[in-house]
Amino acid sequence: MSAGTRPCSTRVKVFSASMQLLSQVDTFGLSLFFPSQITASAVAFDQQGNVIVADTSGPAILCLGKPEEFPVLKPMVTQGLAHPVALAFTKENSLLVLDAASHSVKVYKVDRG
Repeated sequence: MSAGTRPCSTRVKVFSASMQLLSQVDTFGLSLFFPSQITASAVAFDQQGNVIVADTSGPAILCLGKPEEFPVLKPMVTQGLAHPVALAFTKENSLLVLDAASHSVKVYKVDRG
């Protein structure tokens, strides 16, 4: 590591509408469930209220579970991404991922089975 640099750290905090901290998870907590470094570049909520993050280190899309259950780490998309930077869900529960490296929006059908 060169002078002036530090390891990348991720912390995801979820607040209520009144700005009460509901839950949080950080790099250390995530490392207990996932063997590799996670660098969150985007966060979204799915239709069930799960927190979904885009990981640029993987690259992957990961489900962290509901805020009150943190962390329940479940990989959702682990292939076909280069640099995911934004997430959104459609009414039909498809996941839209903006991949900055390929300059494209990739569409994934979410399987909740």
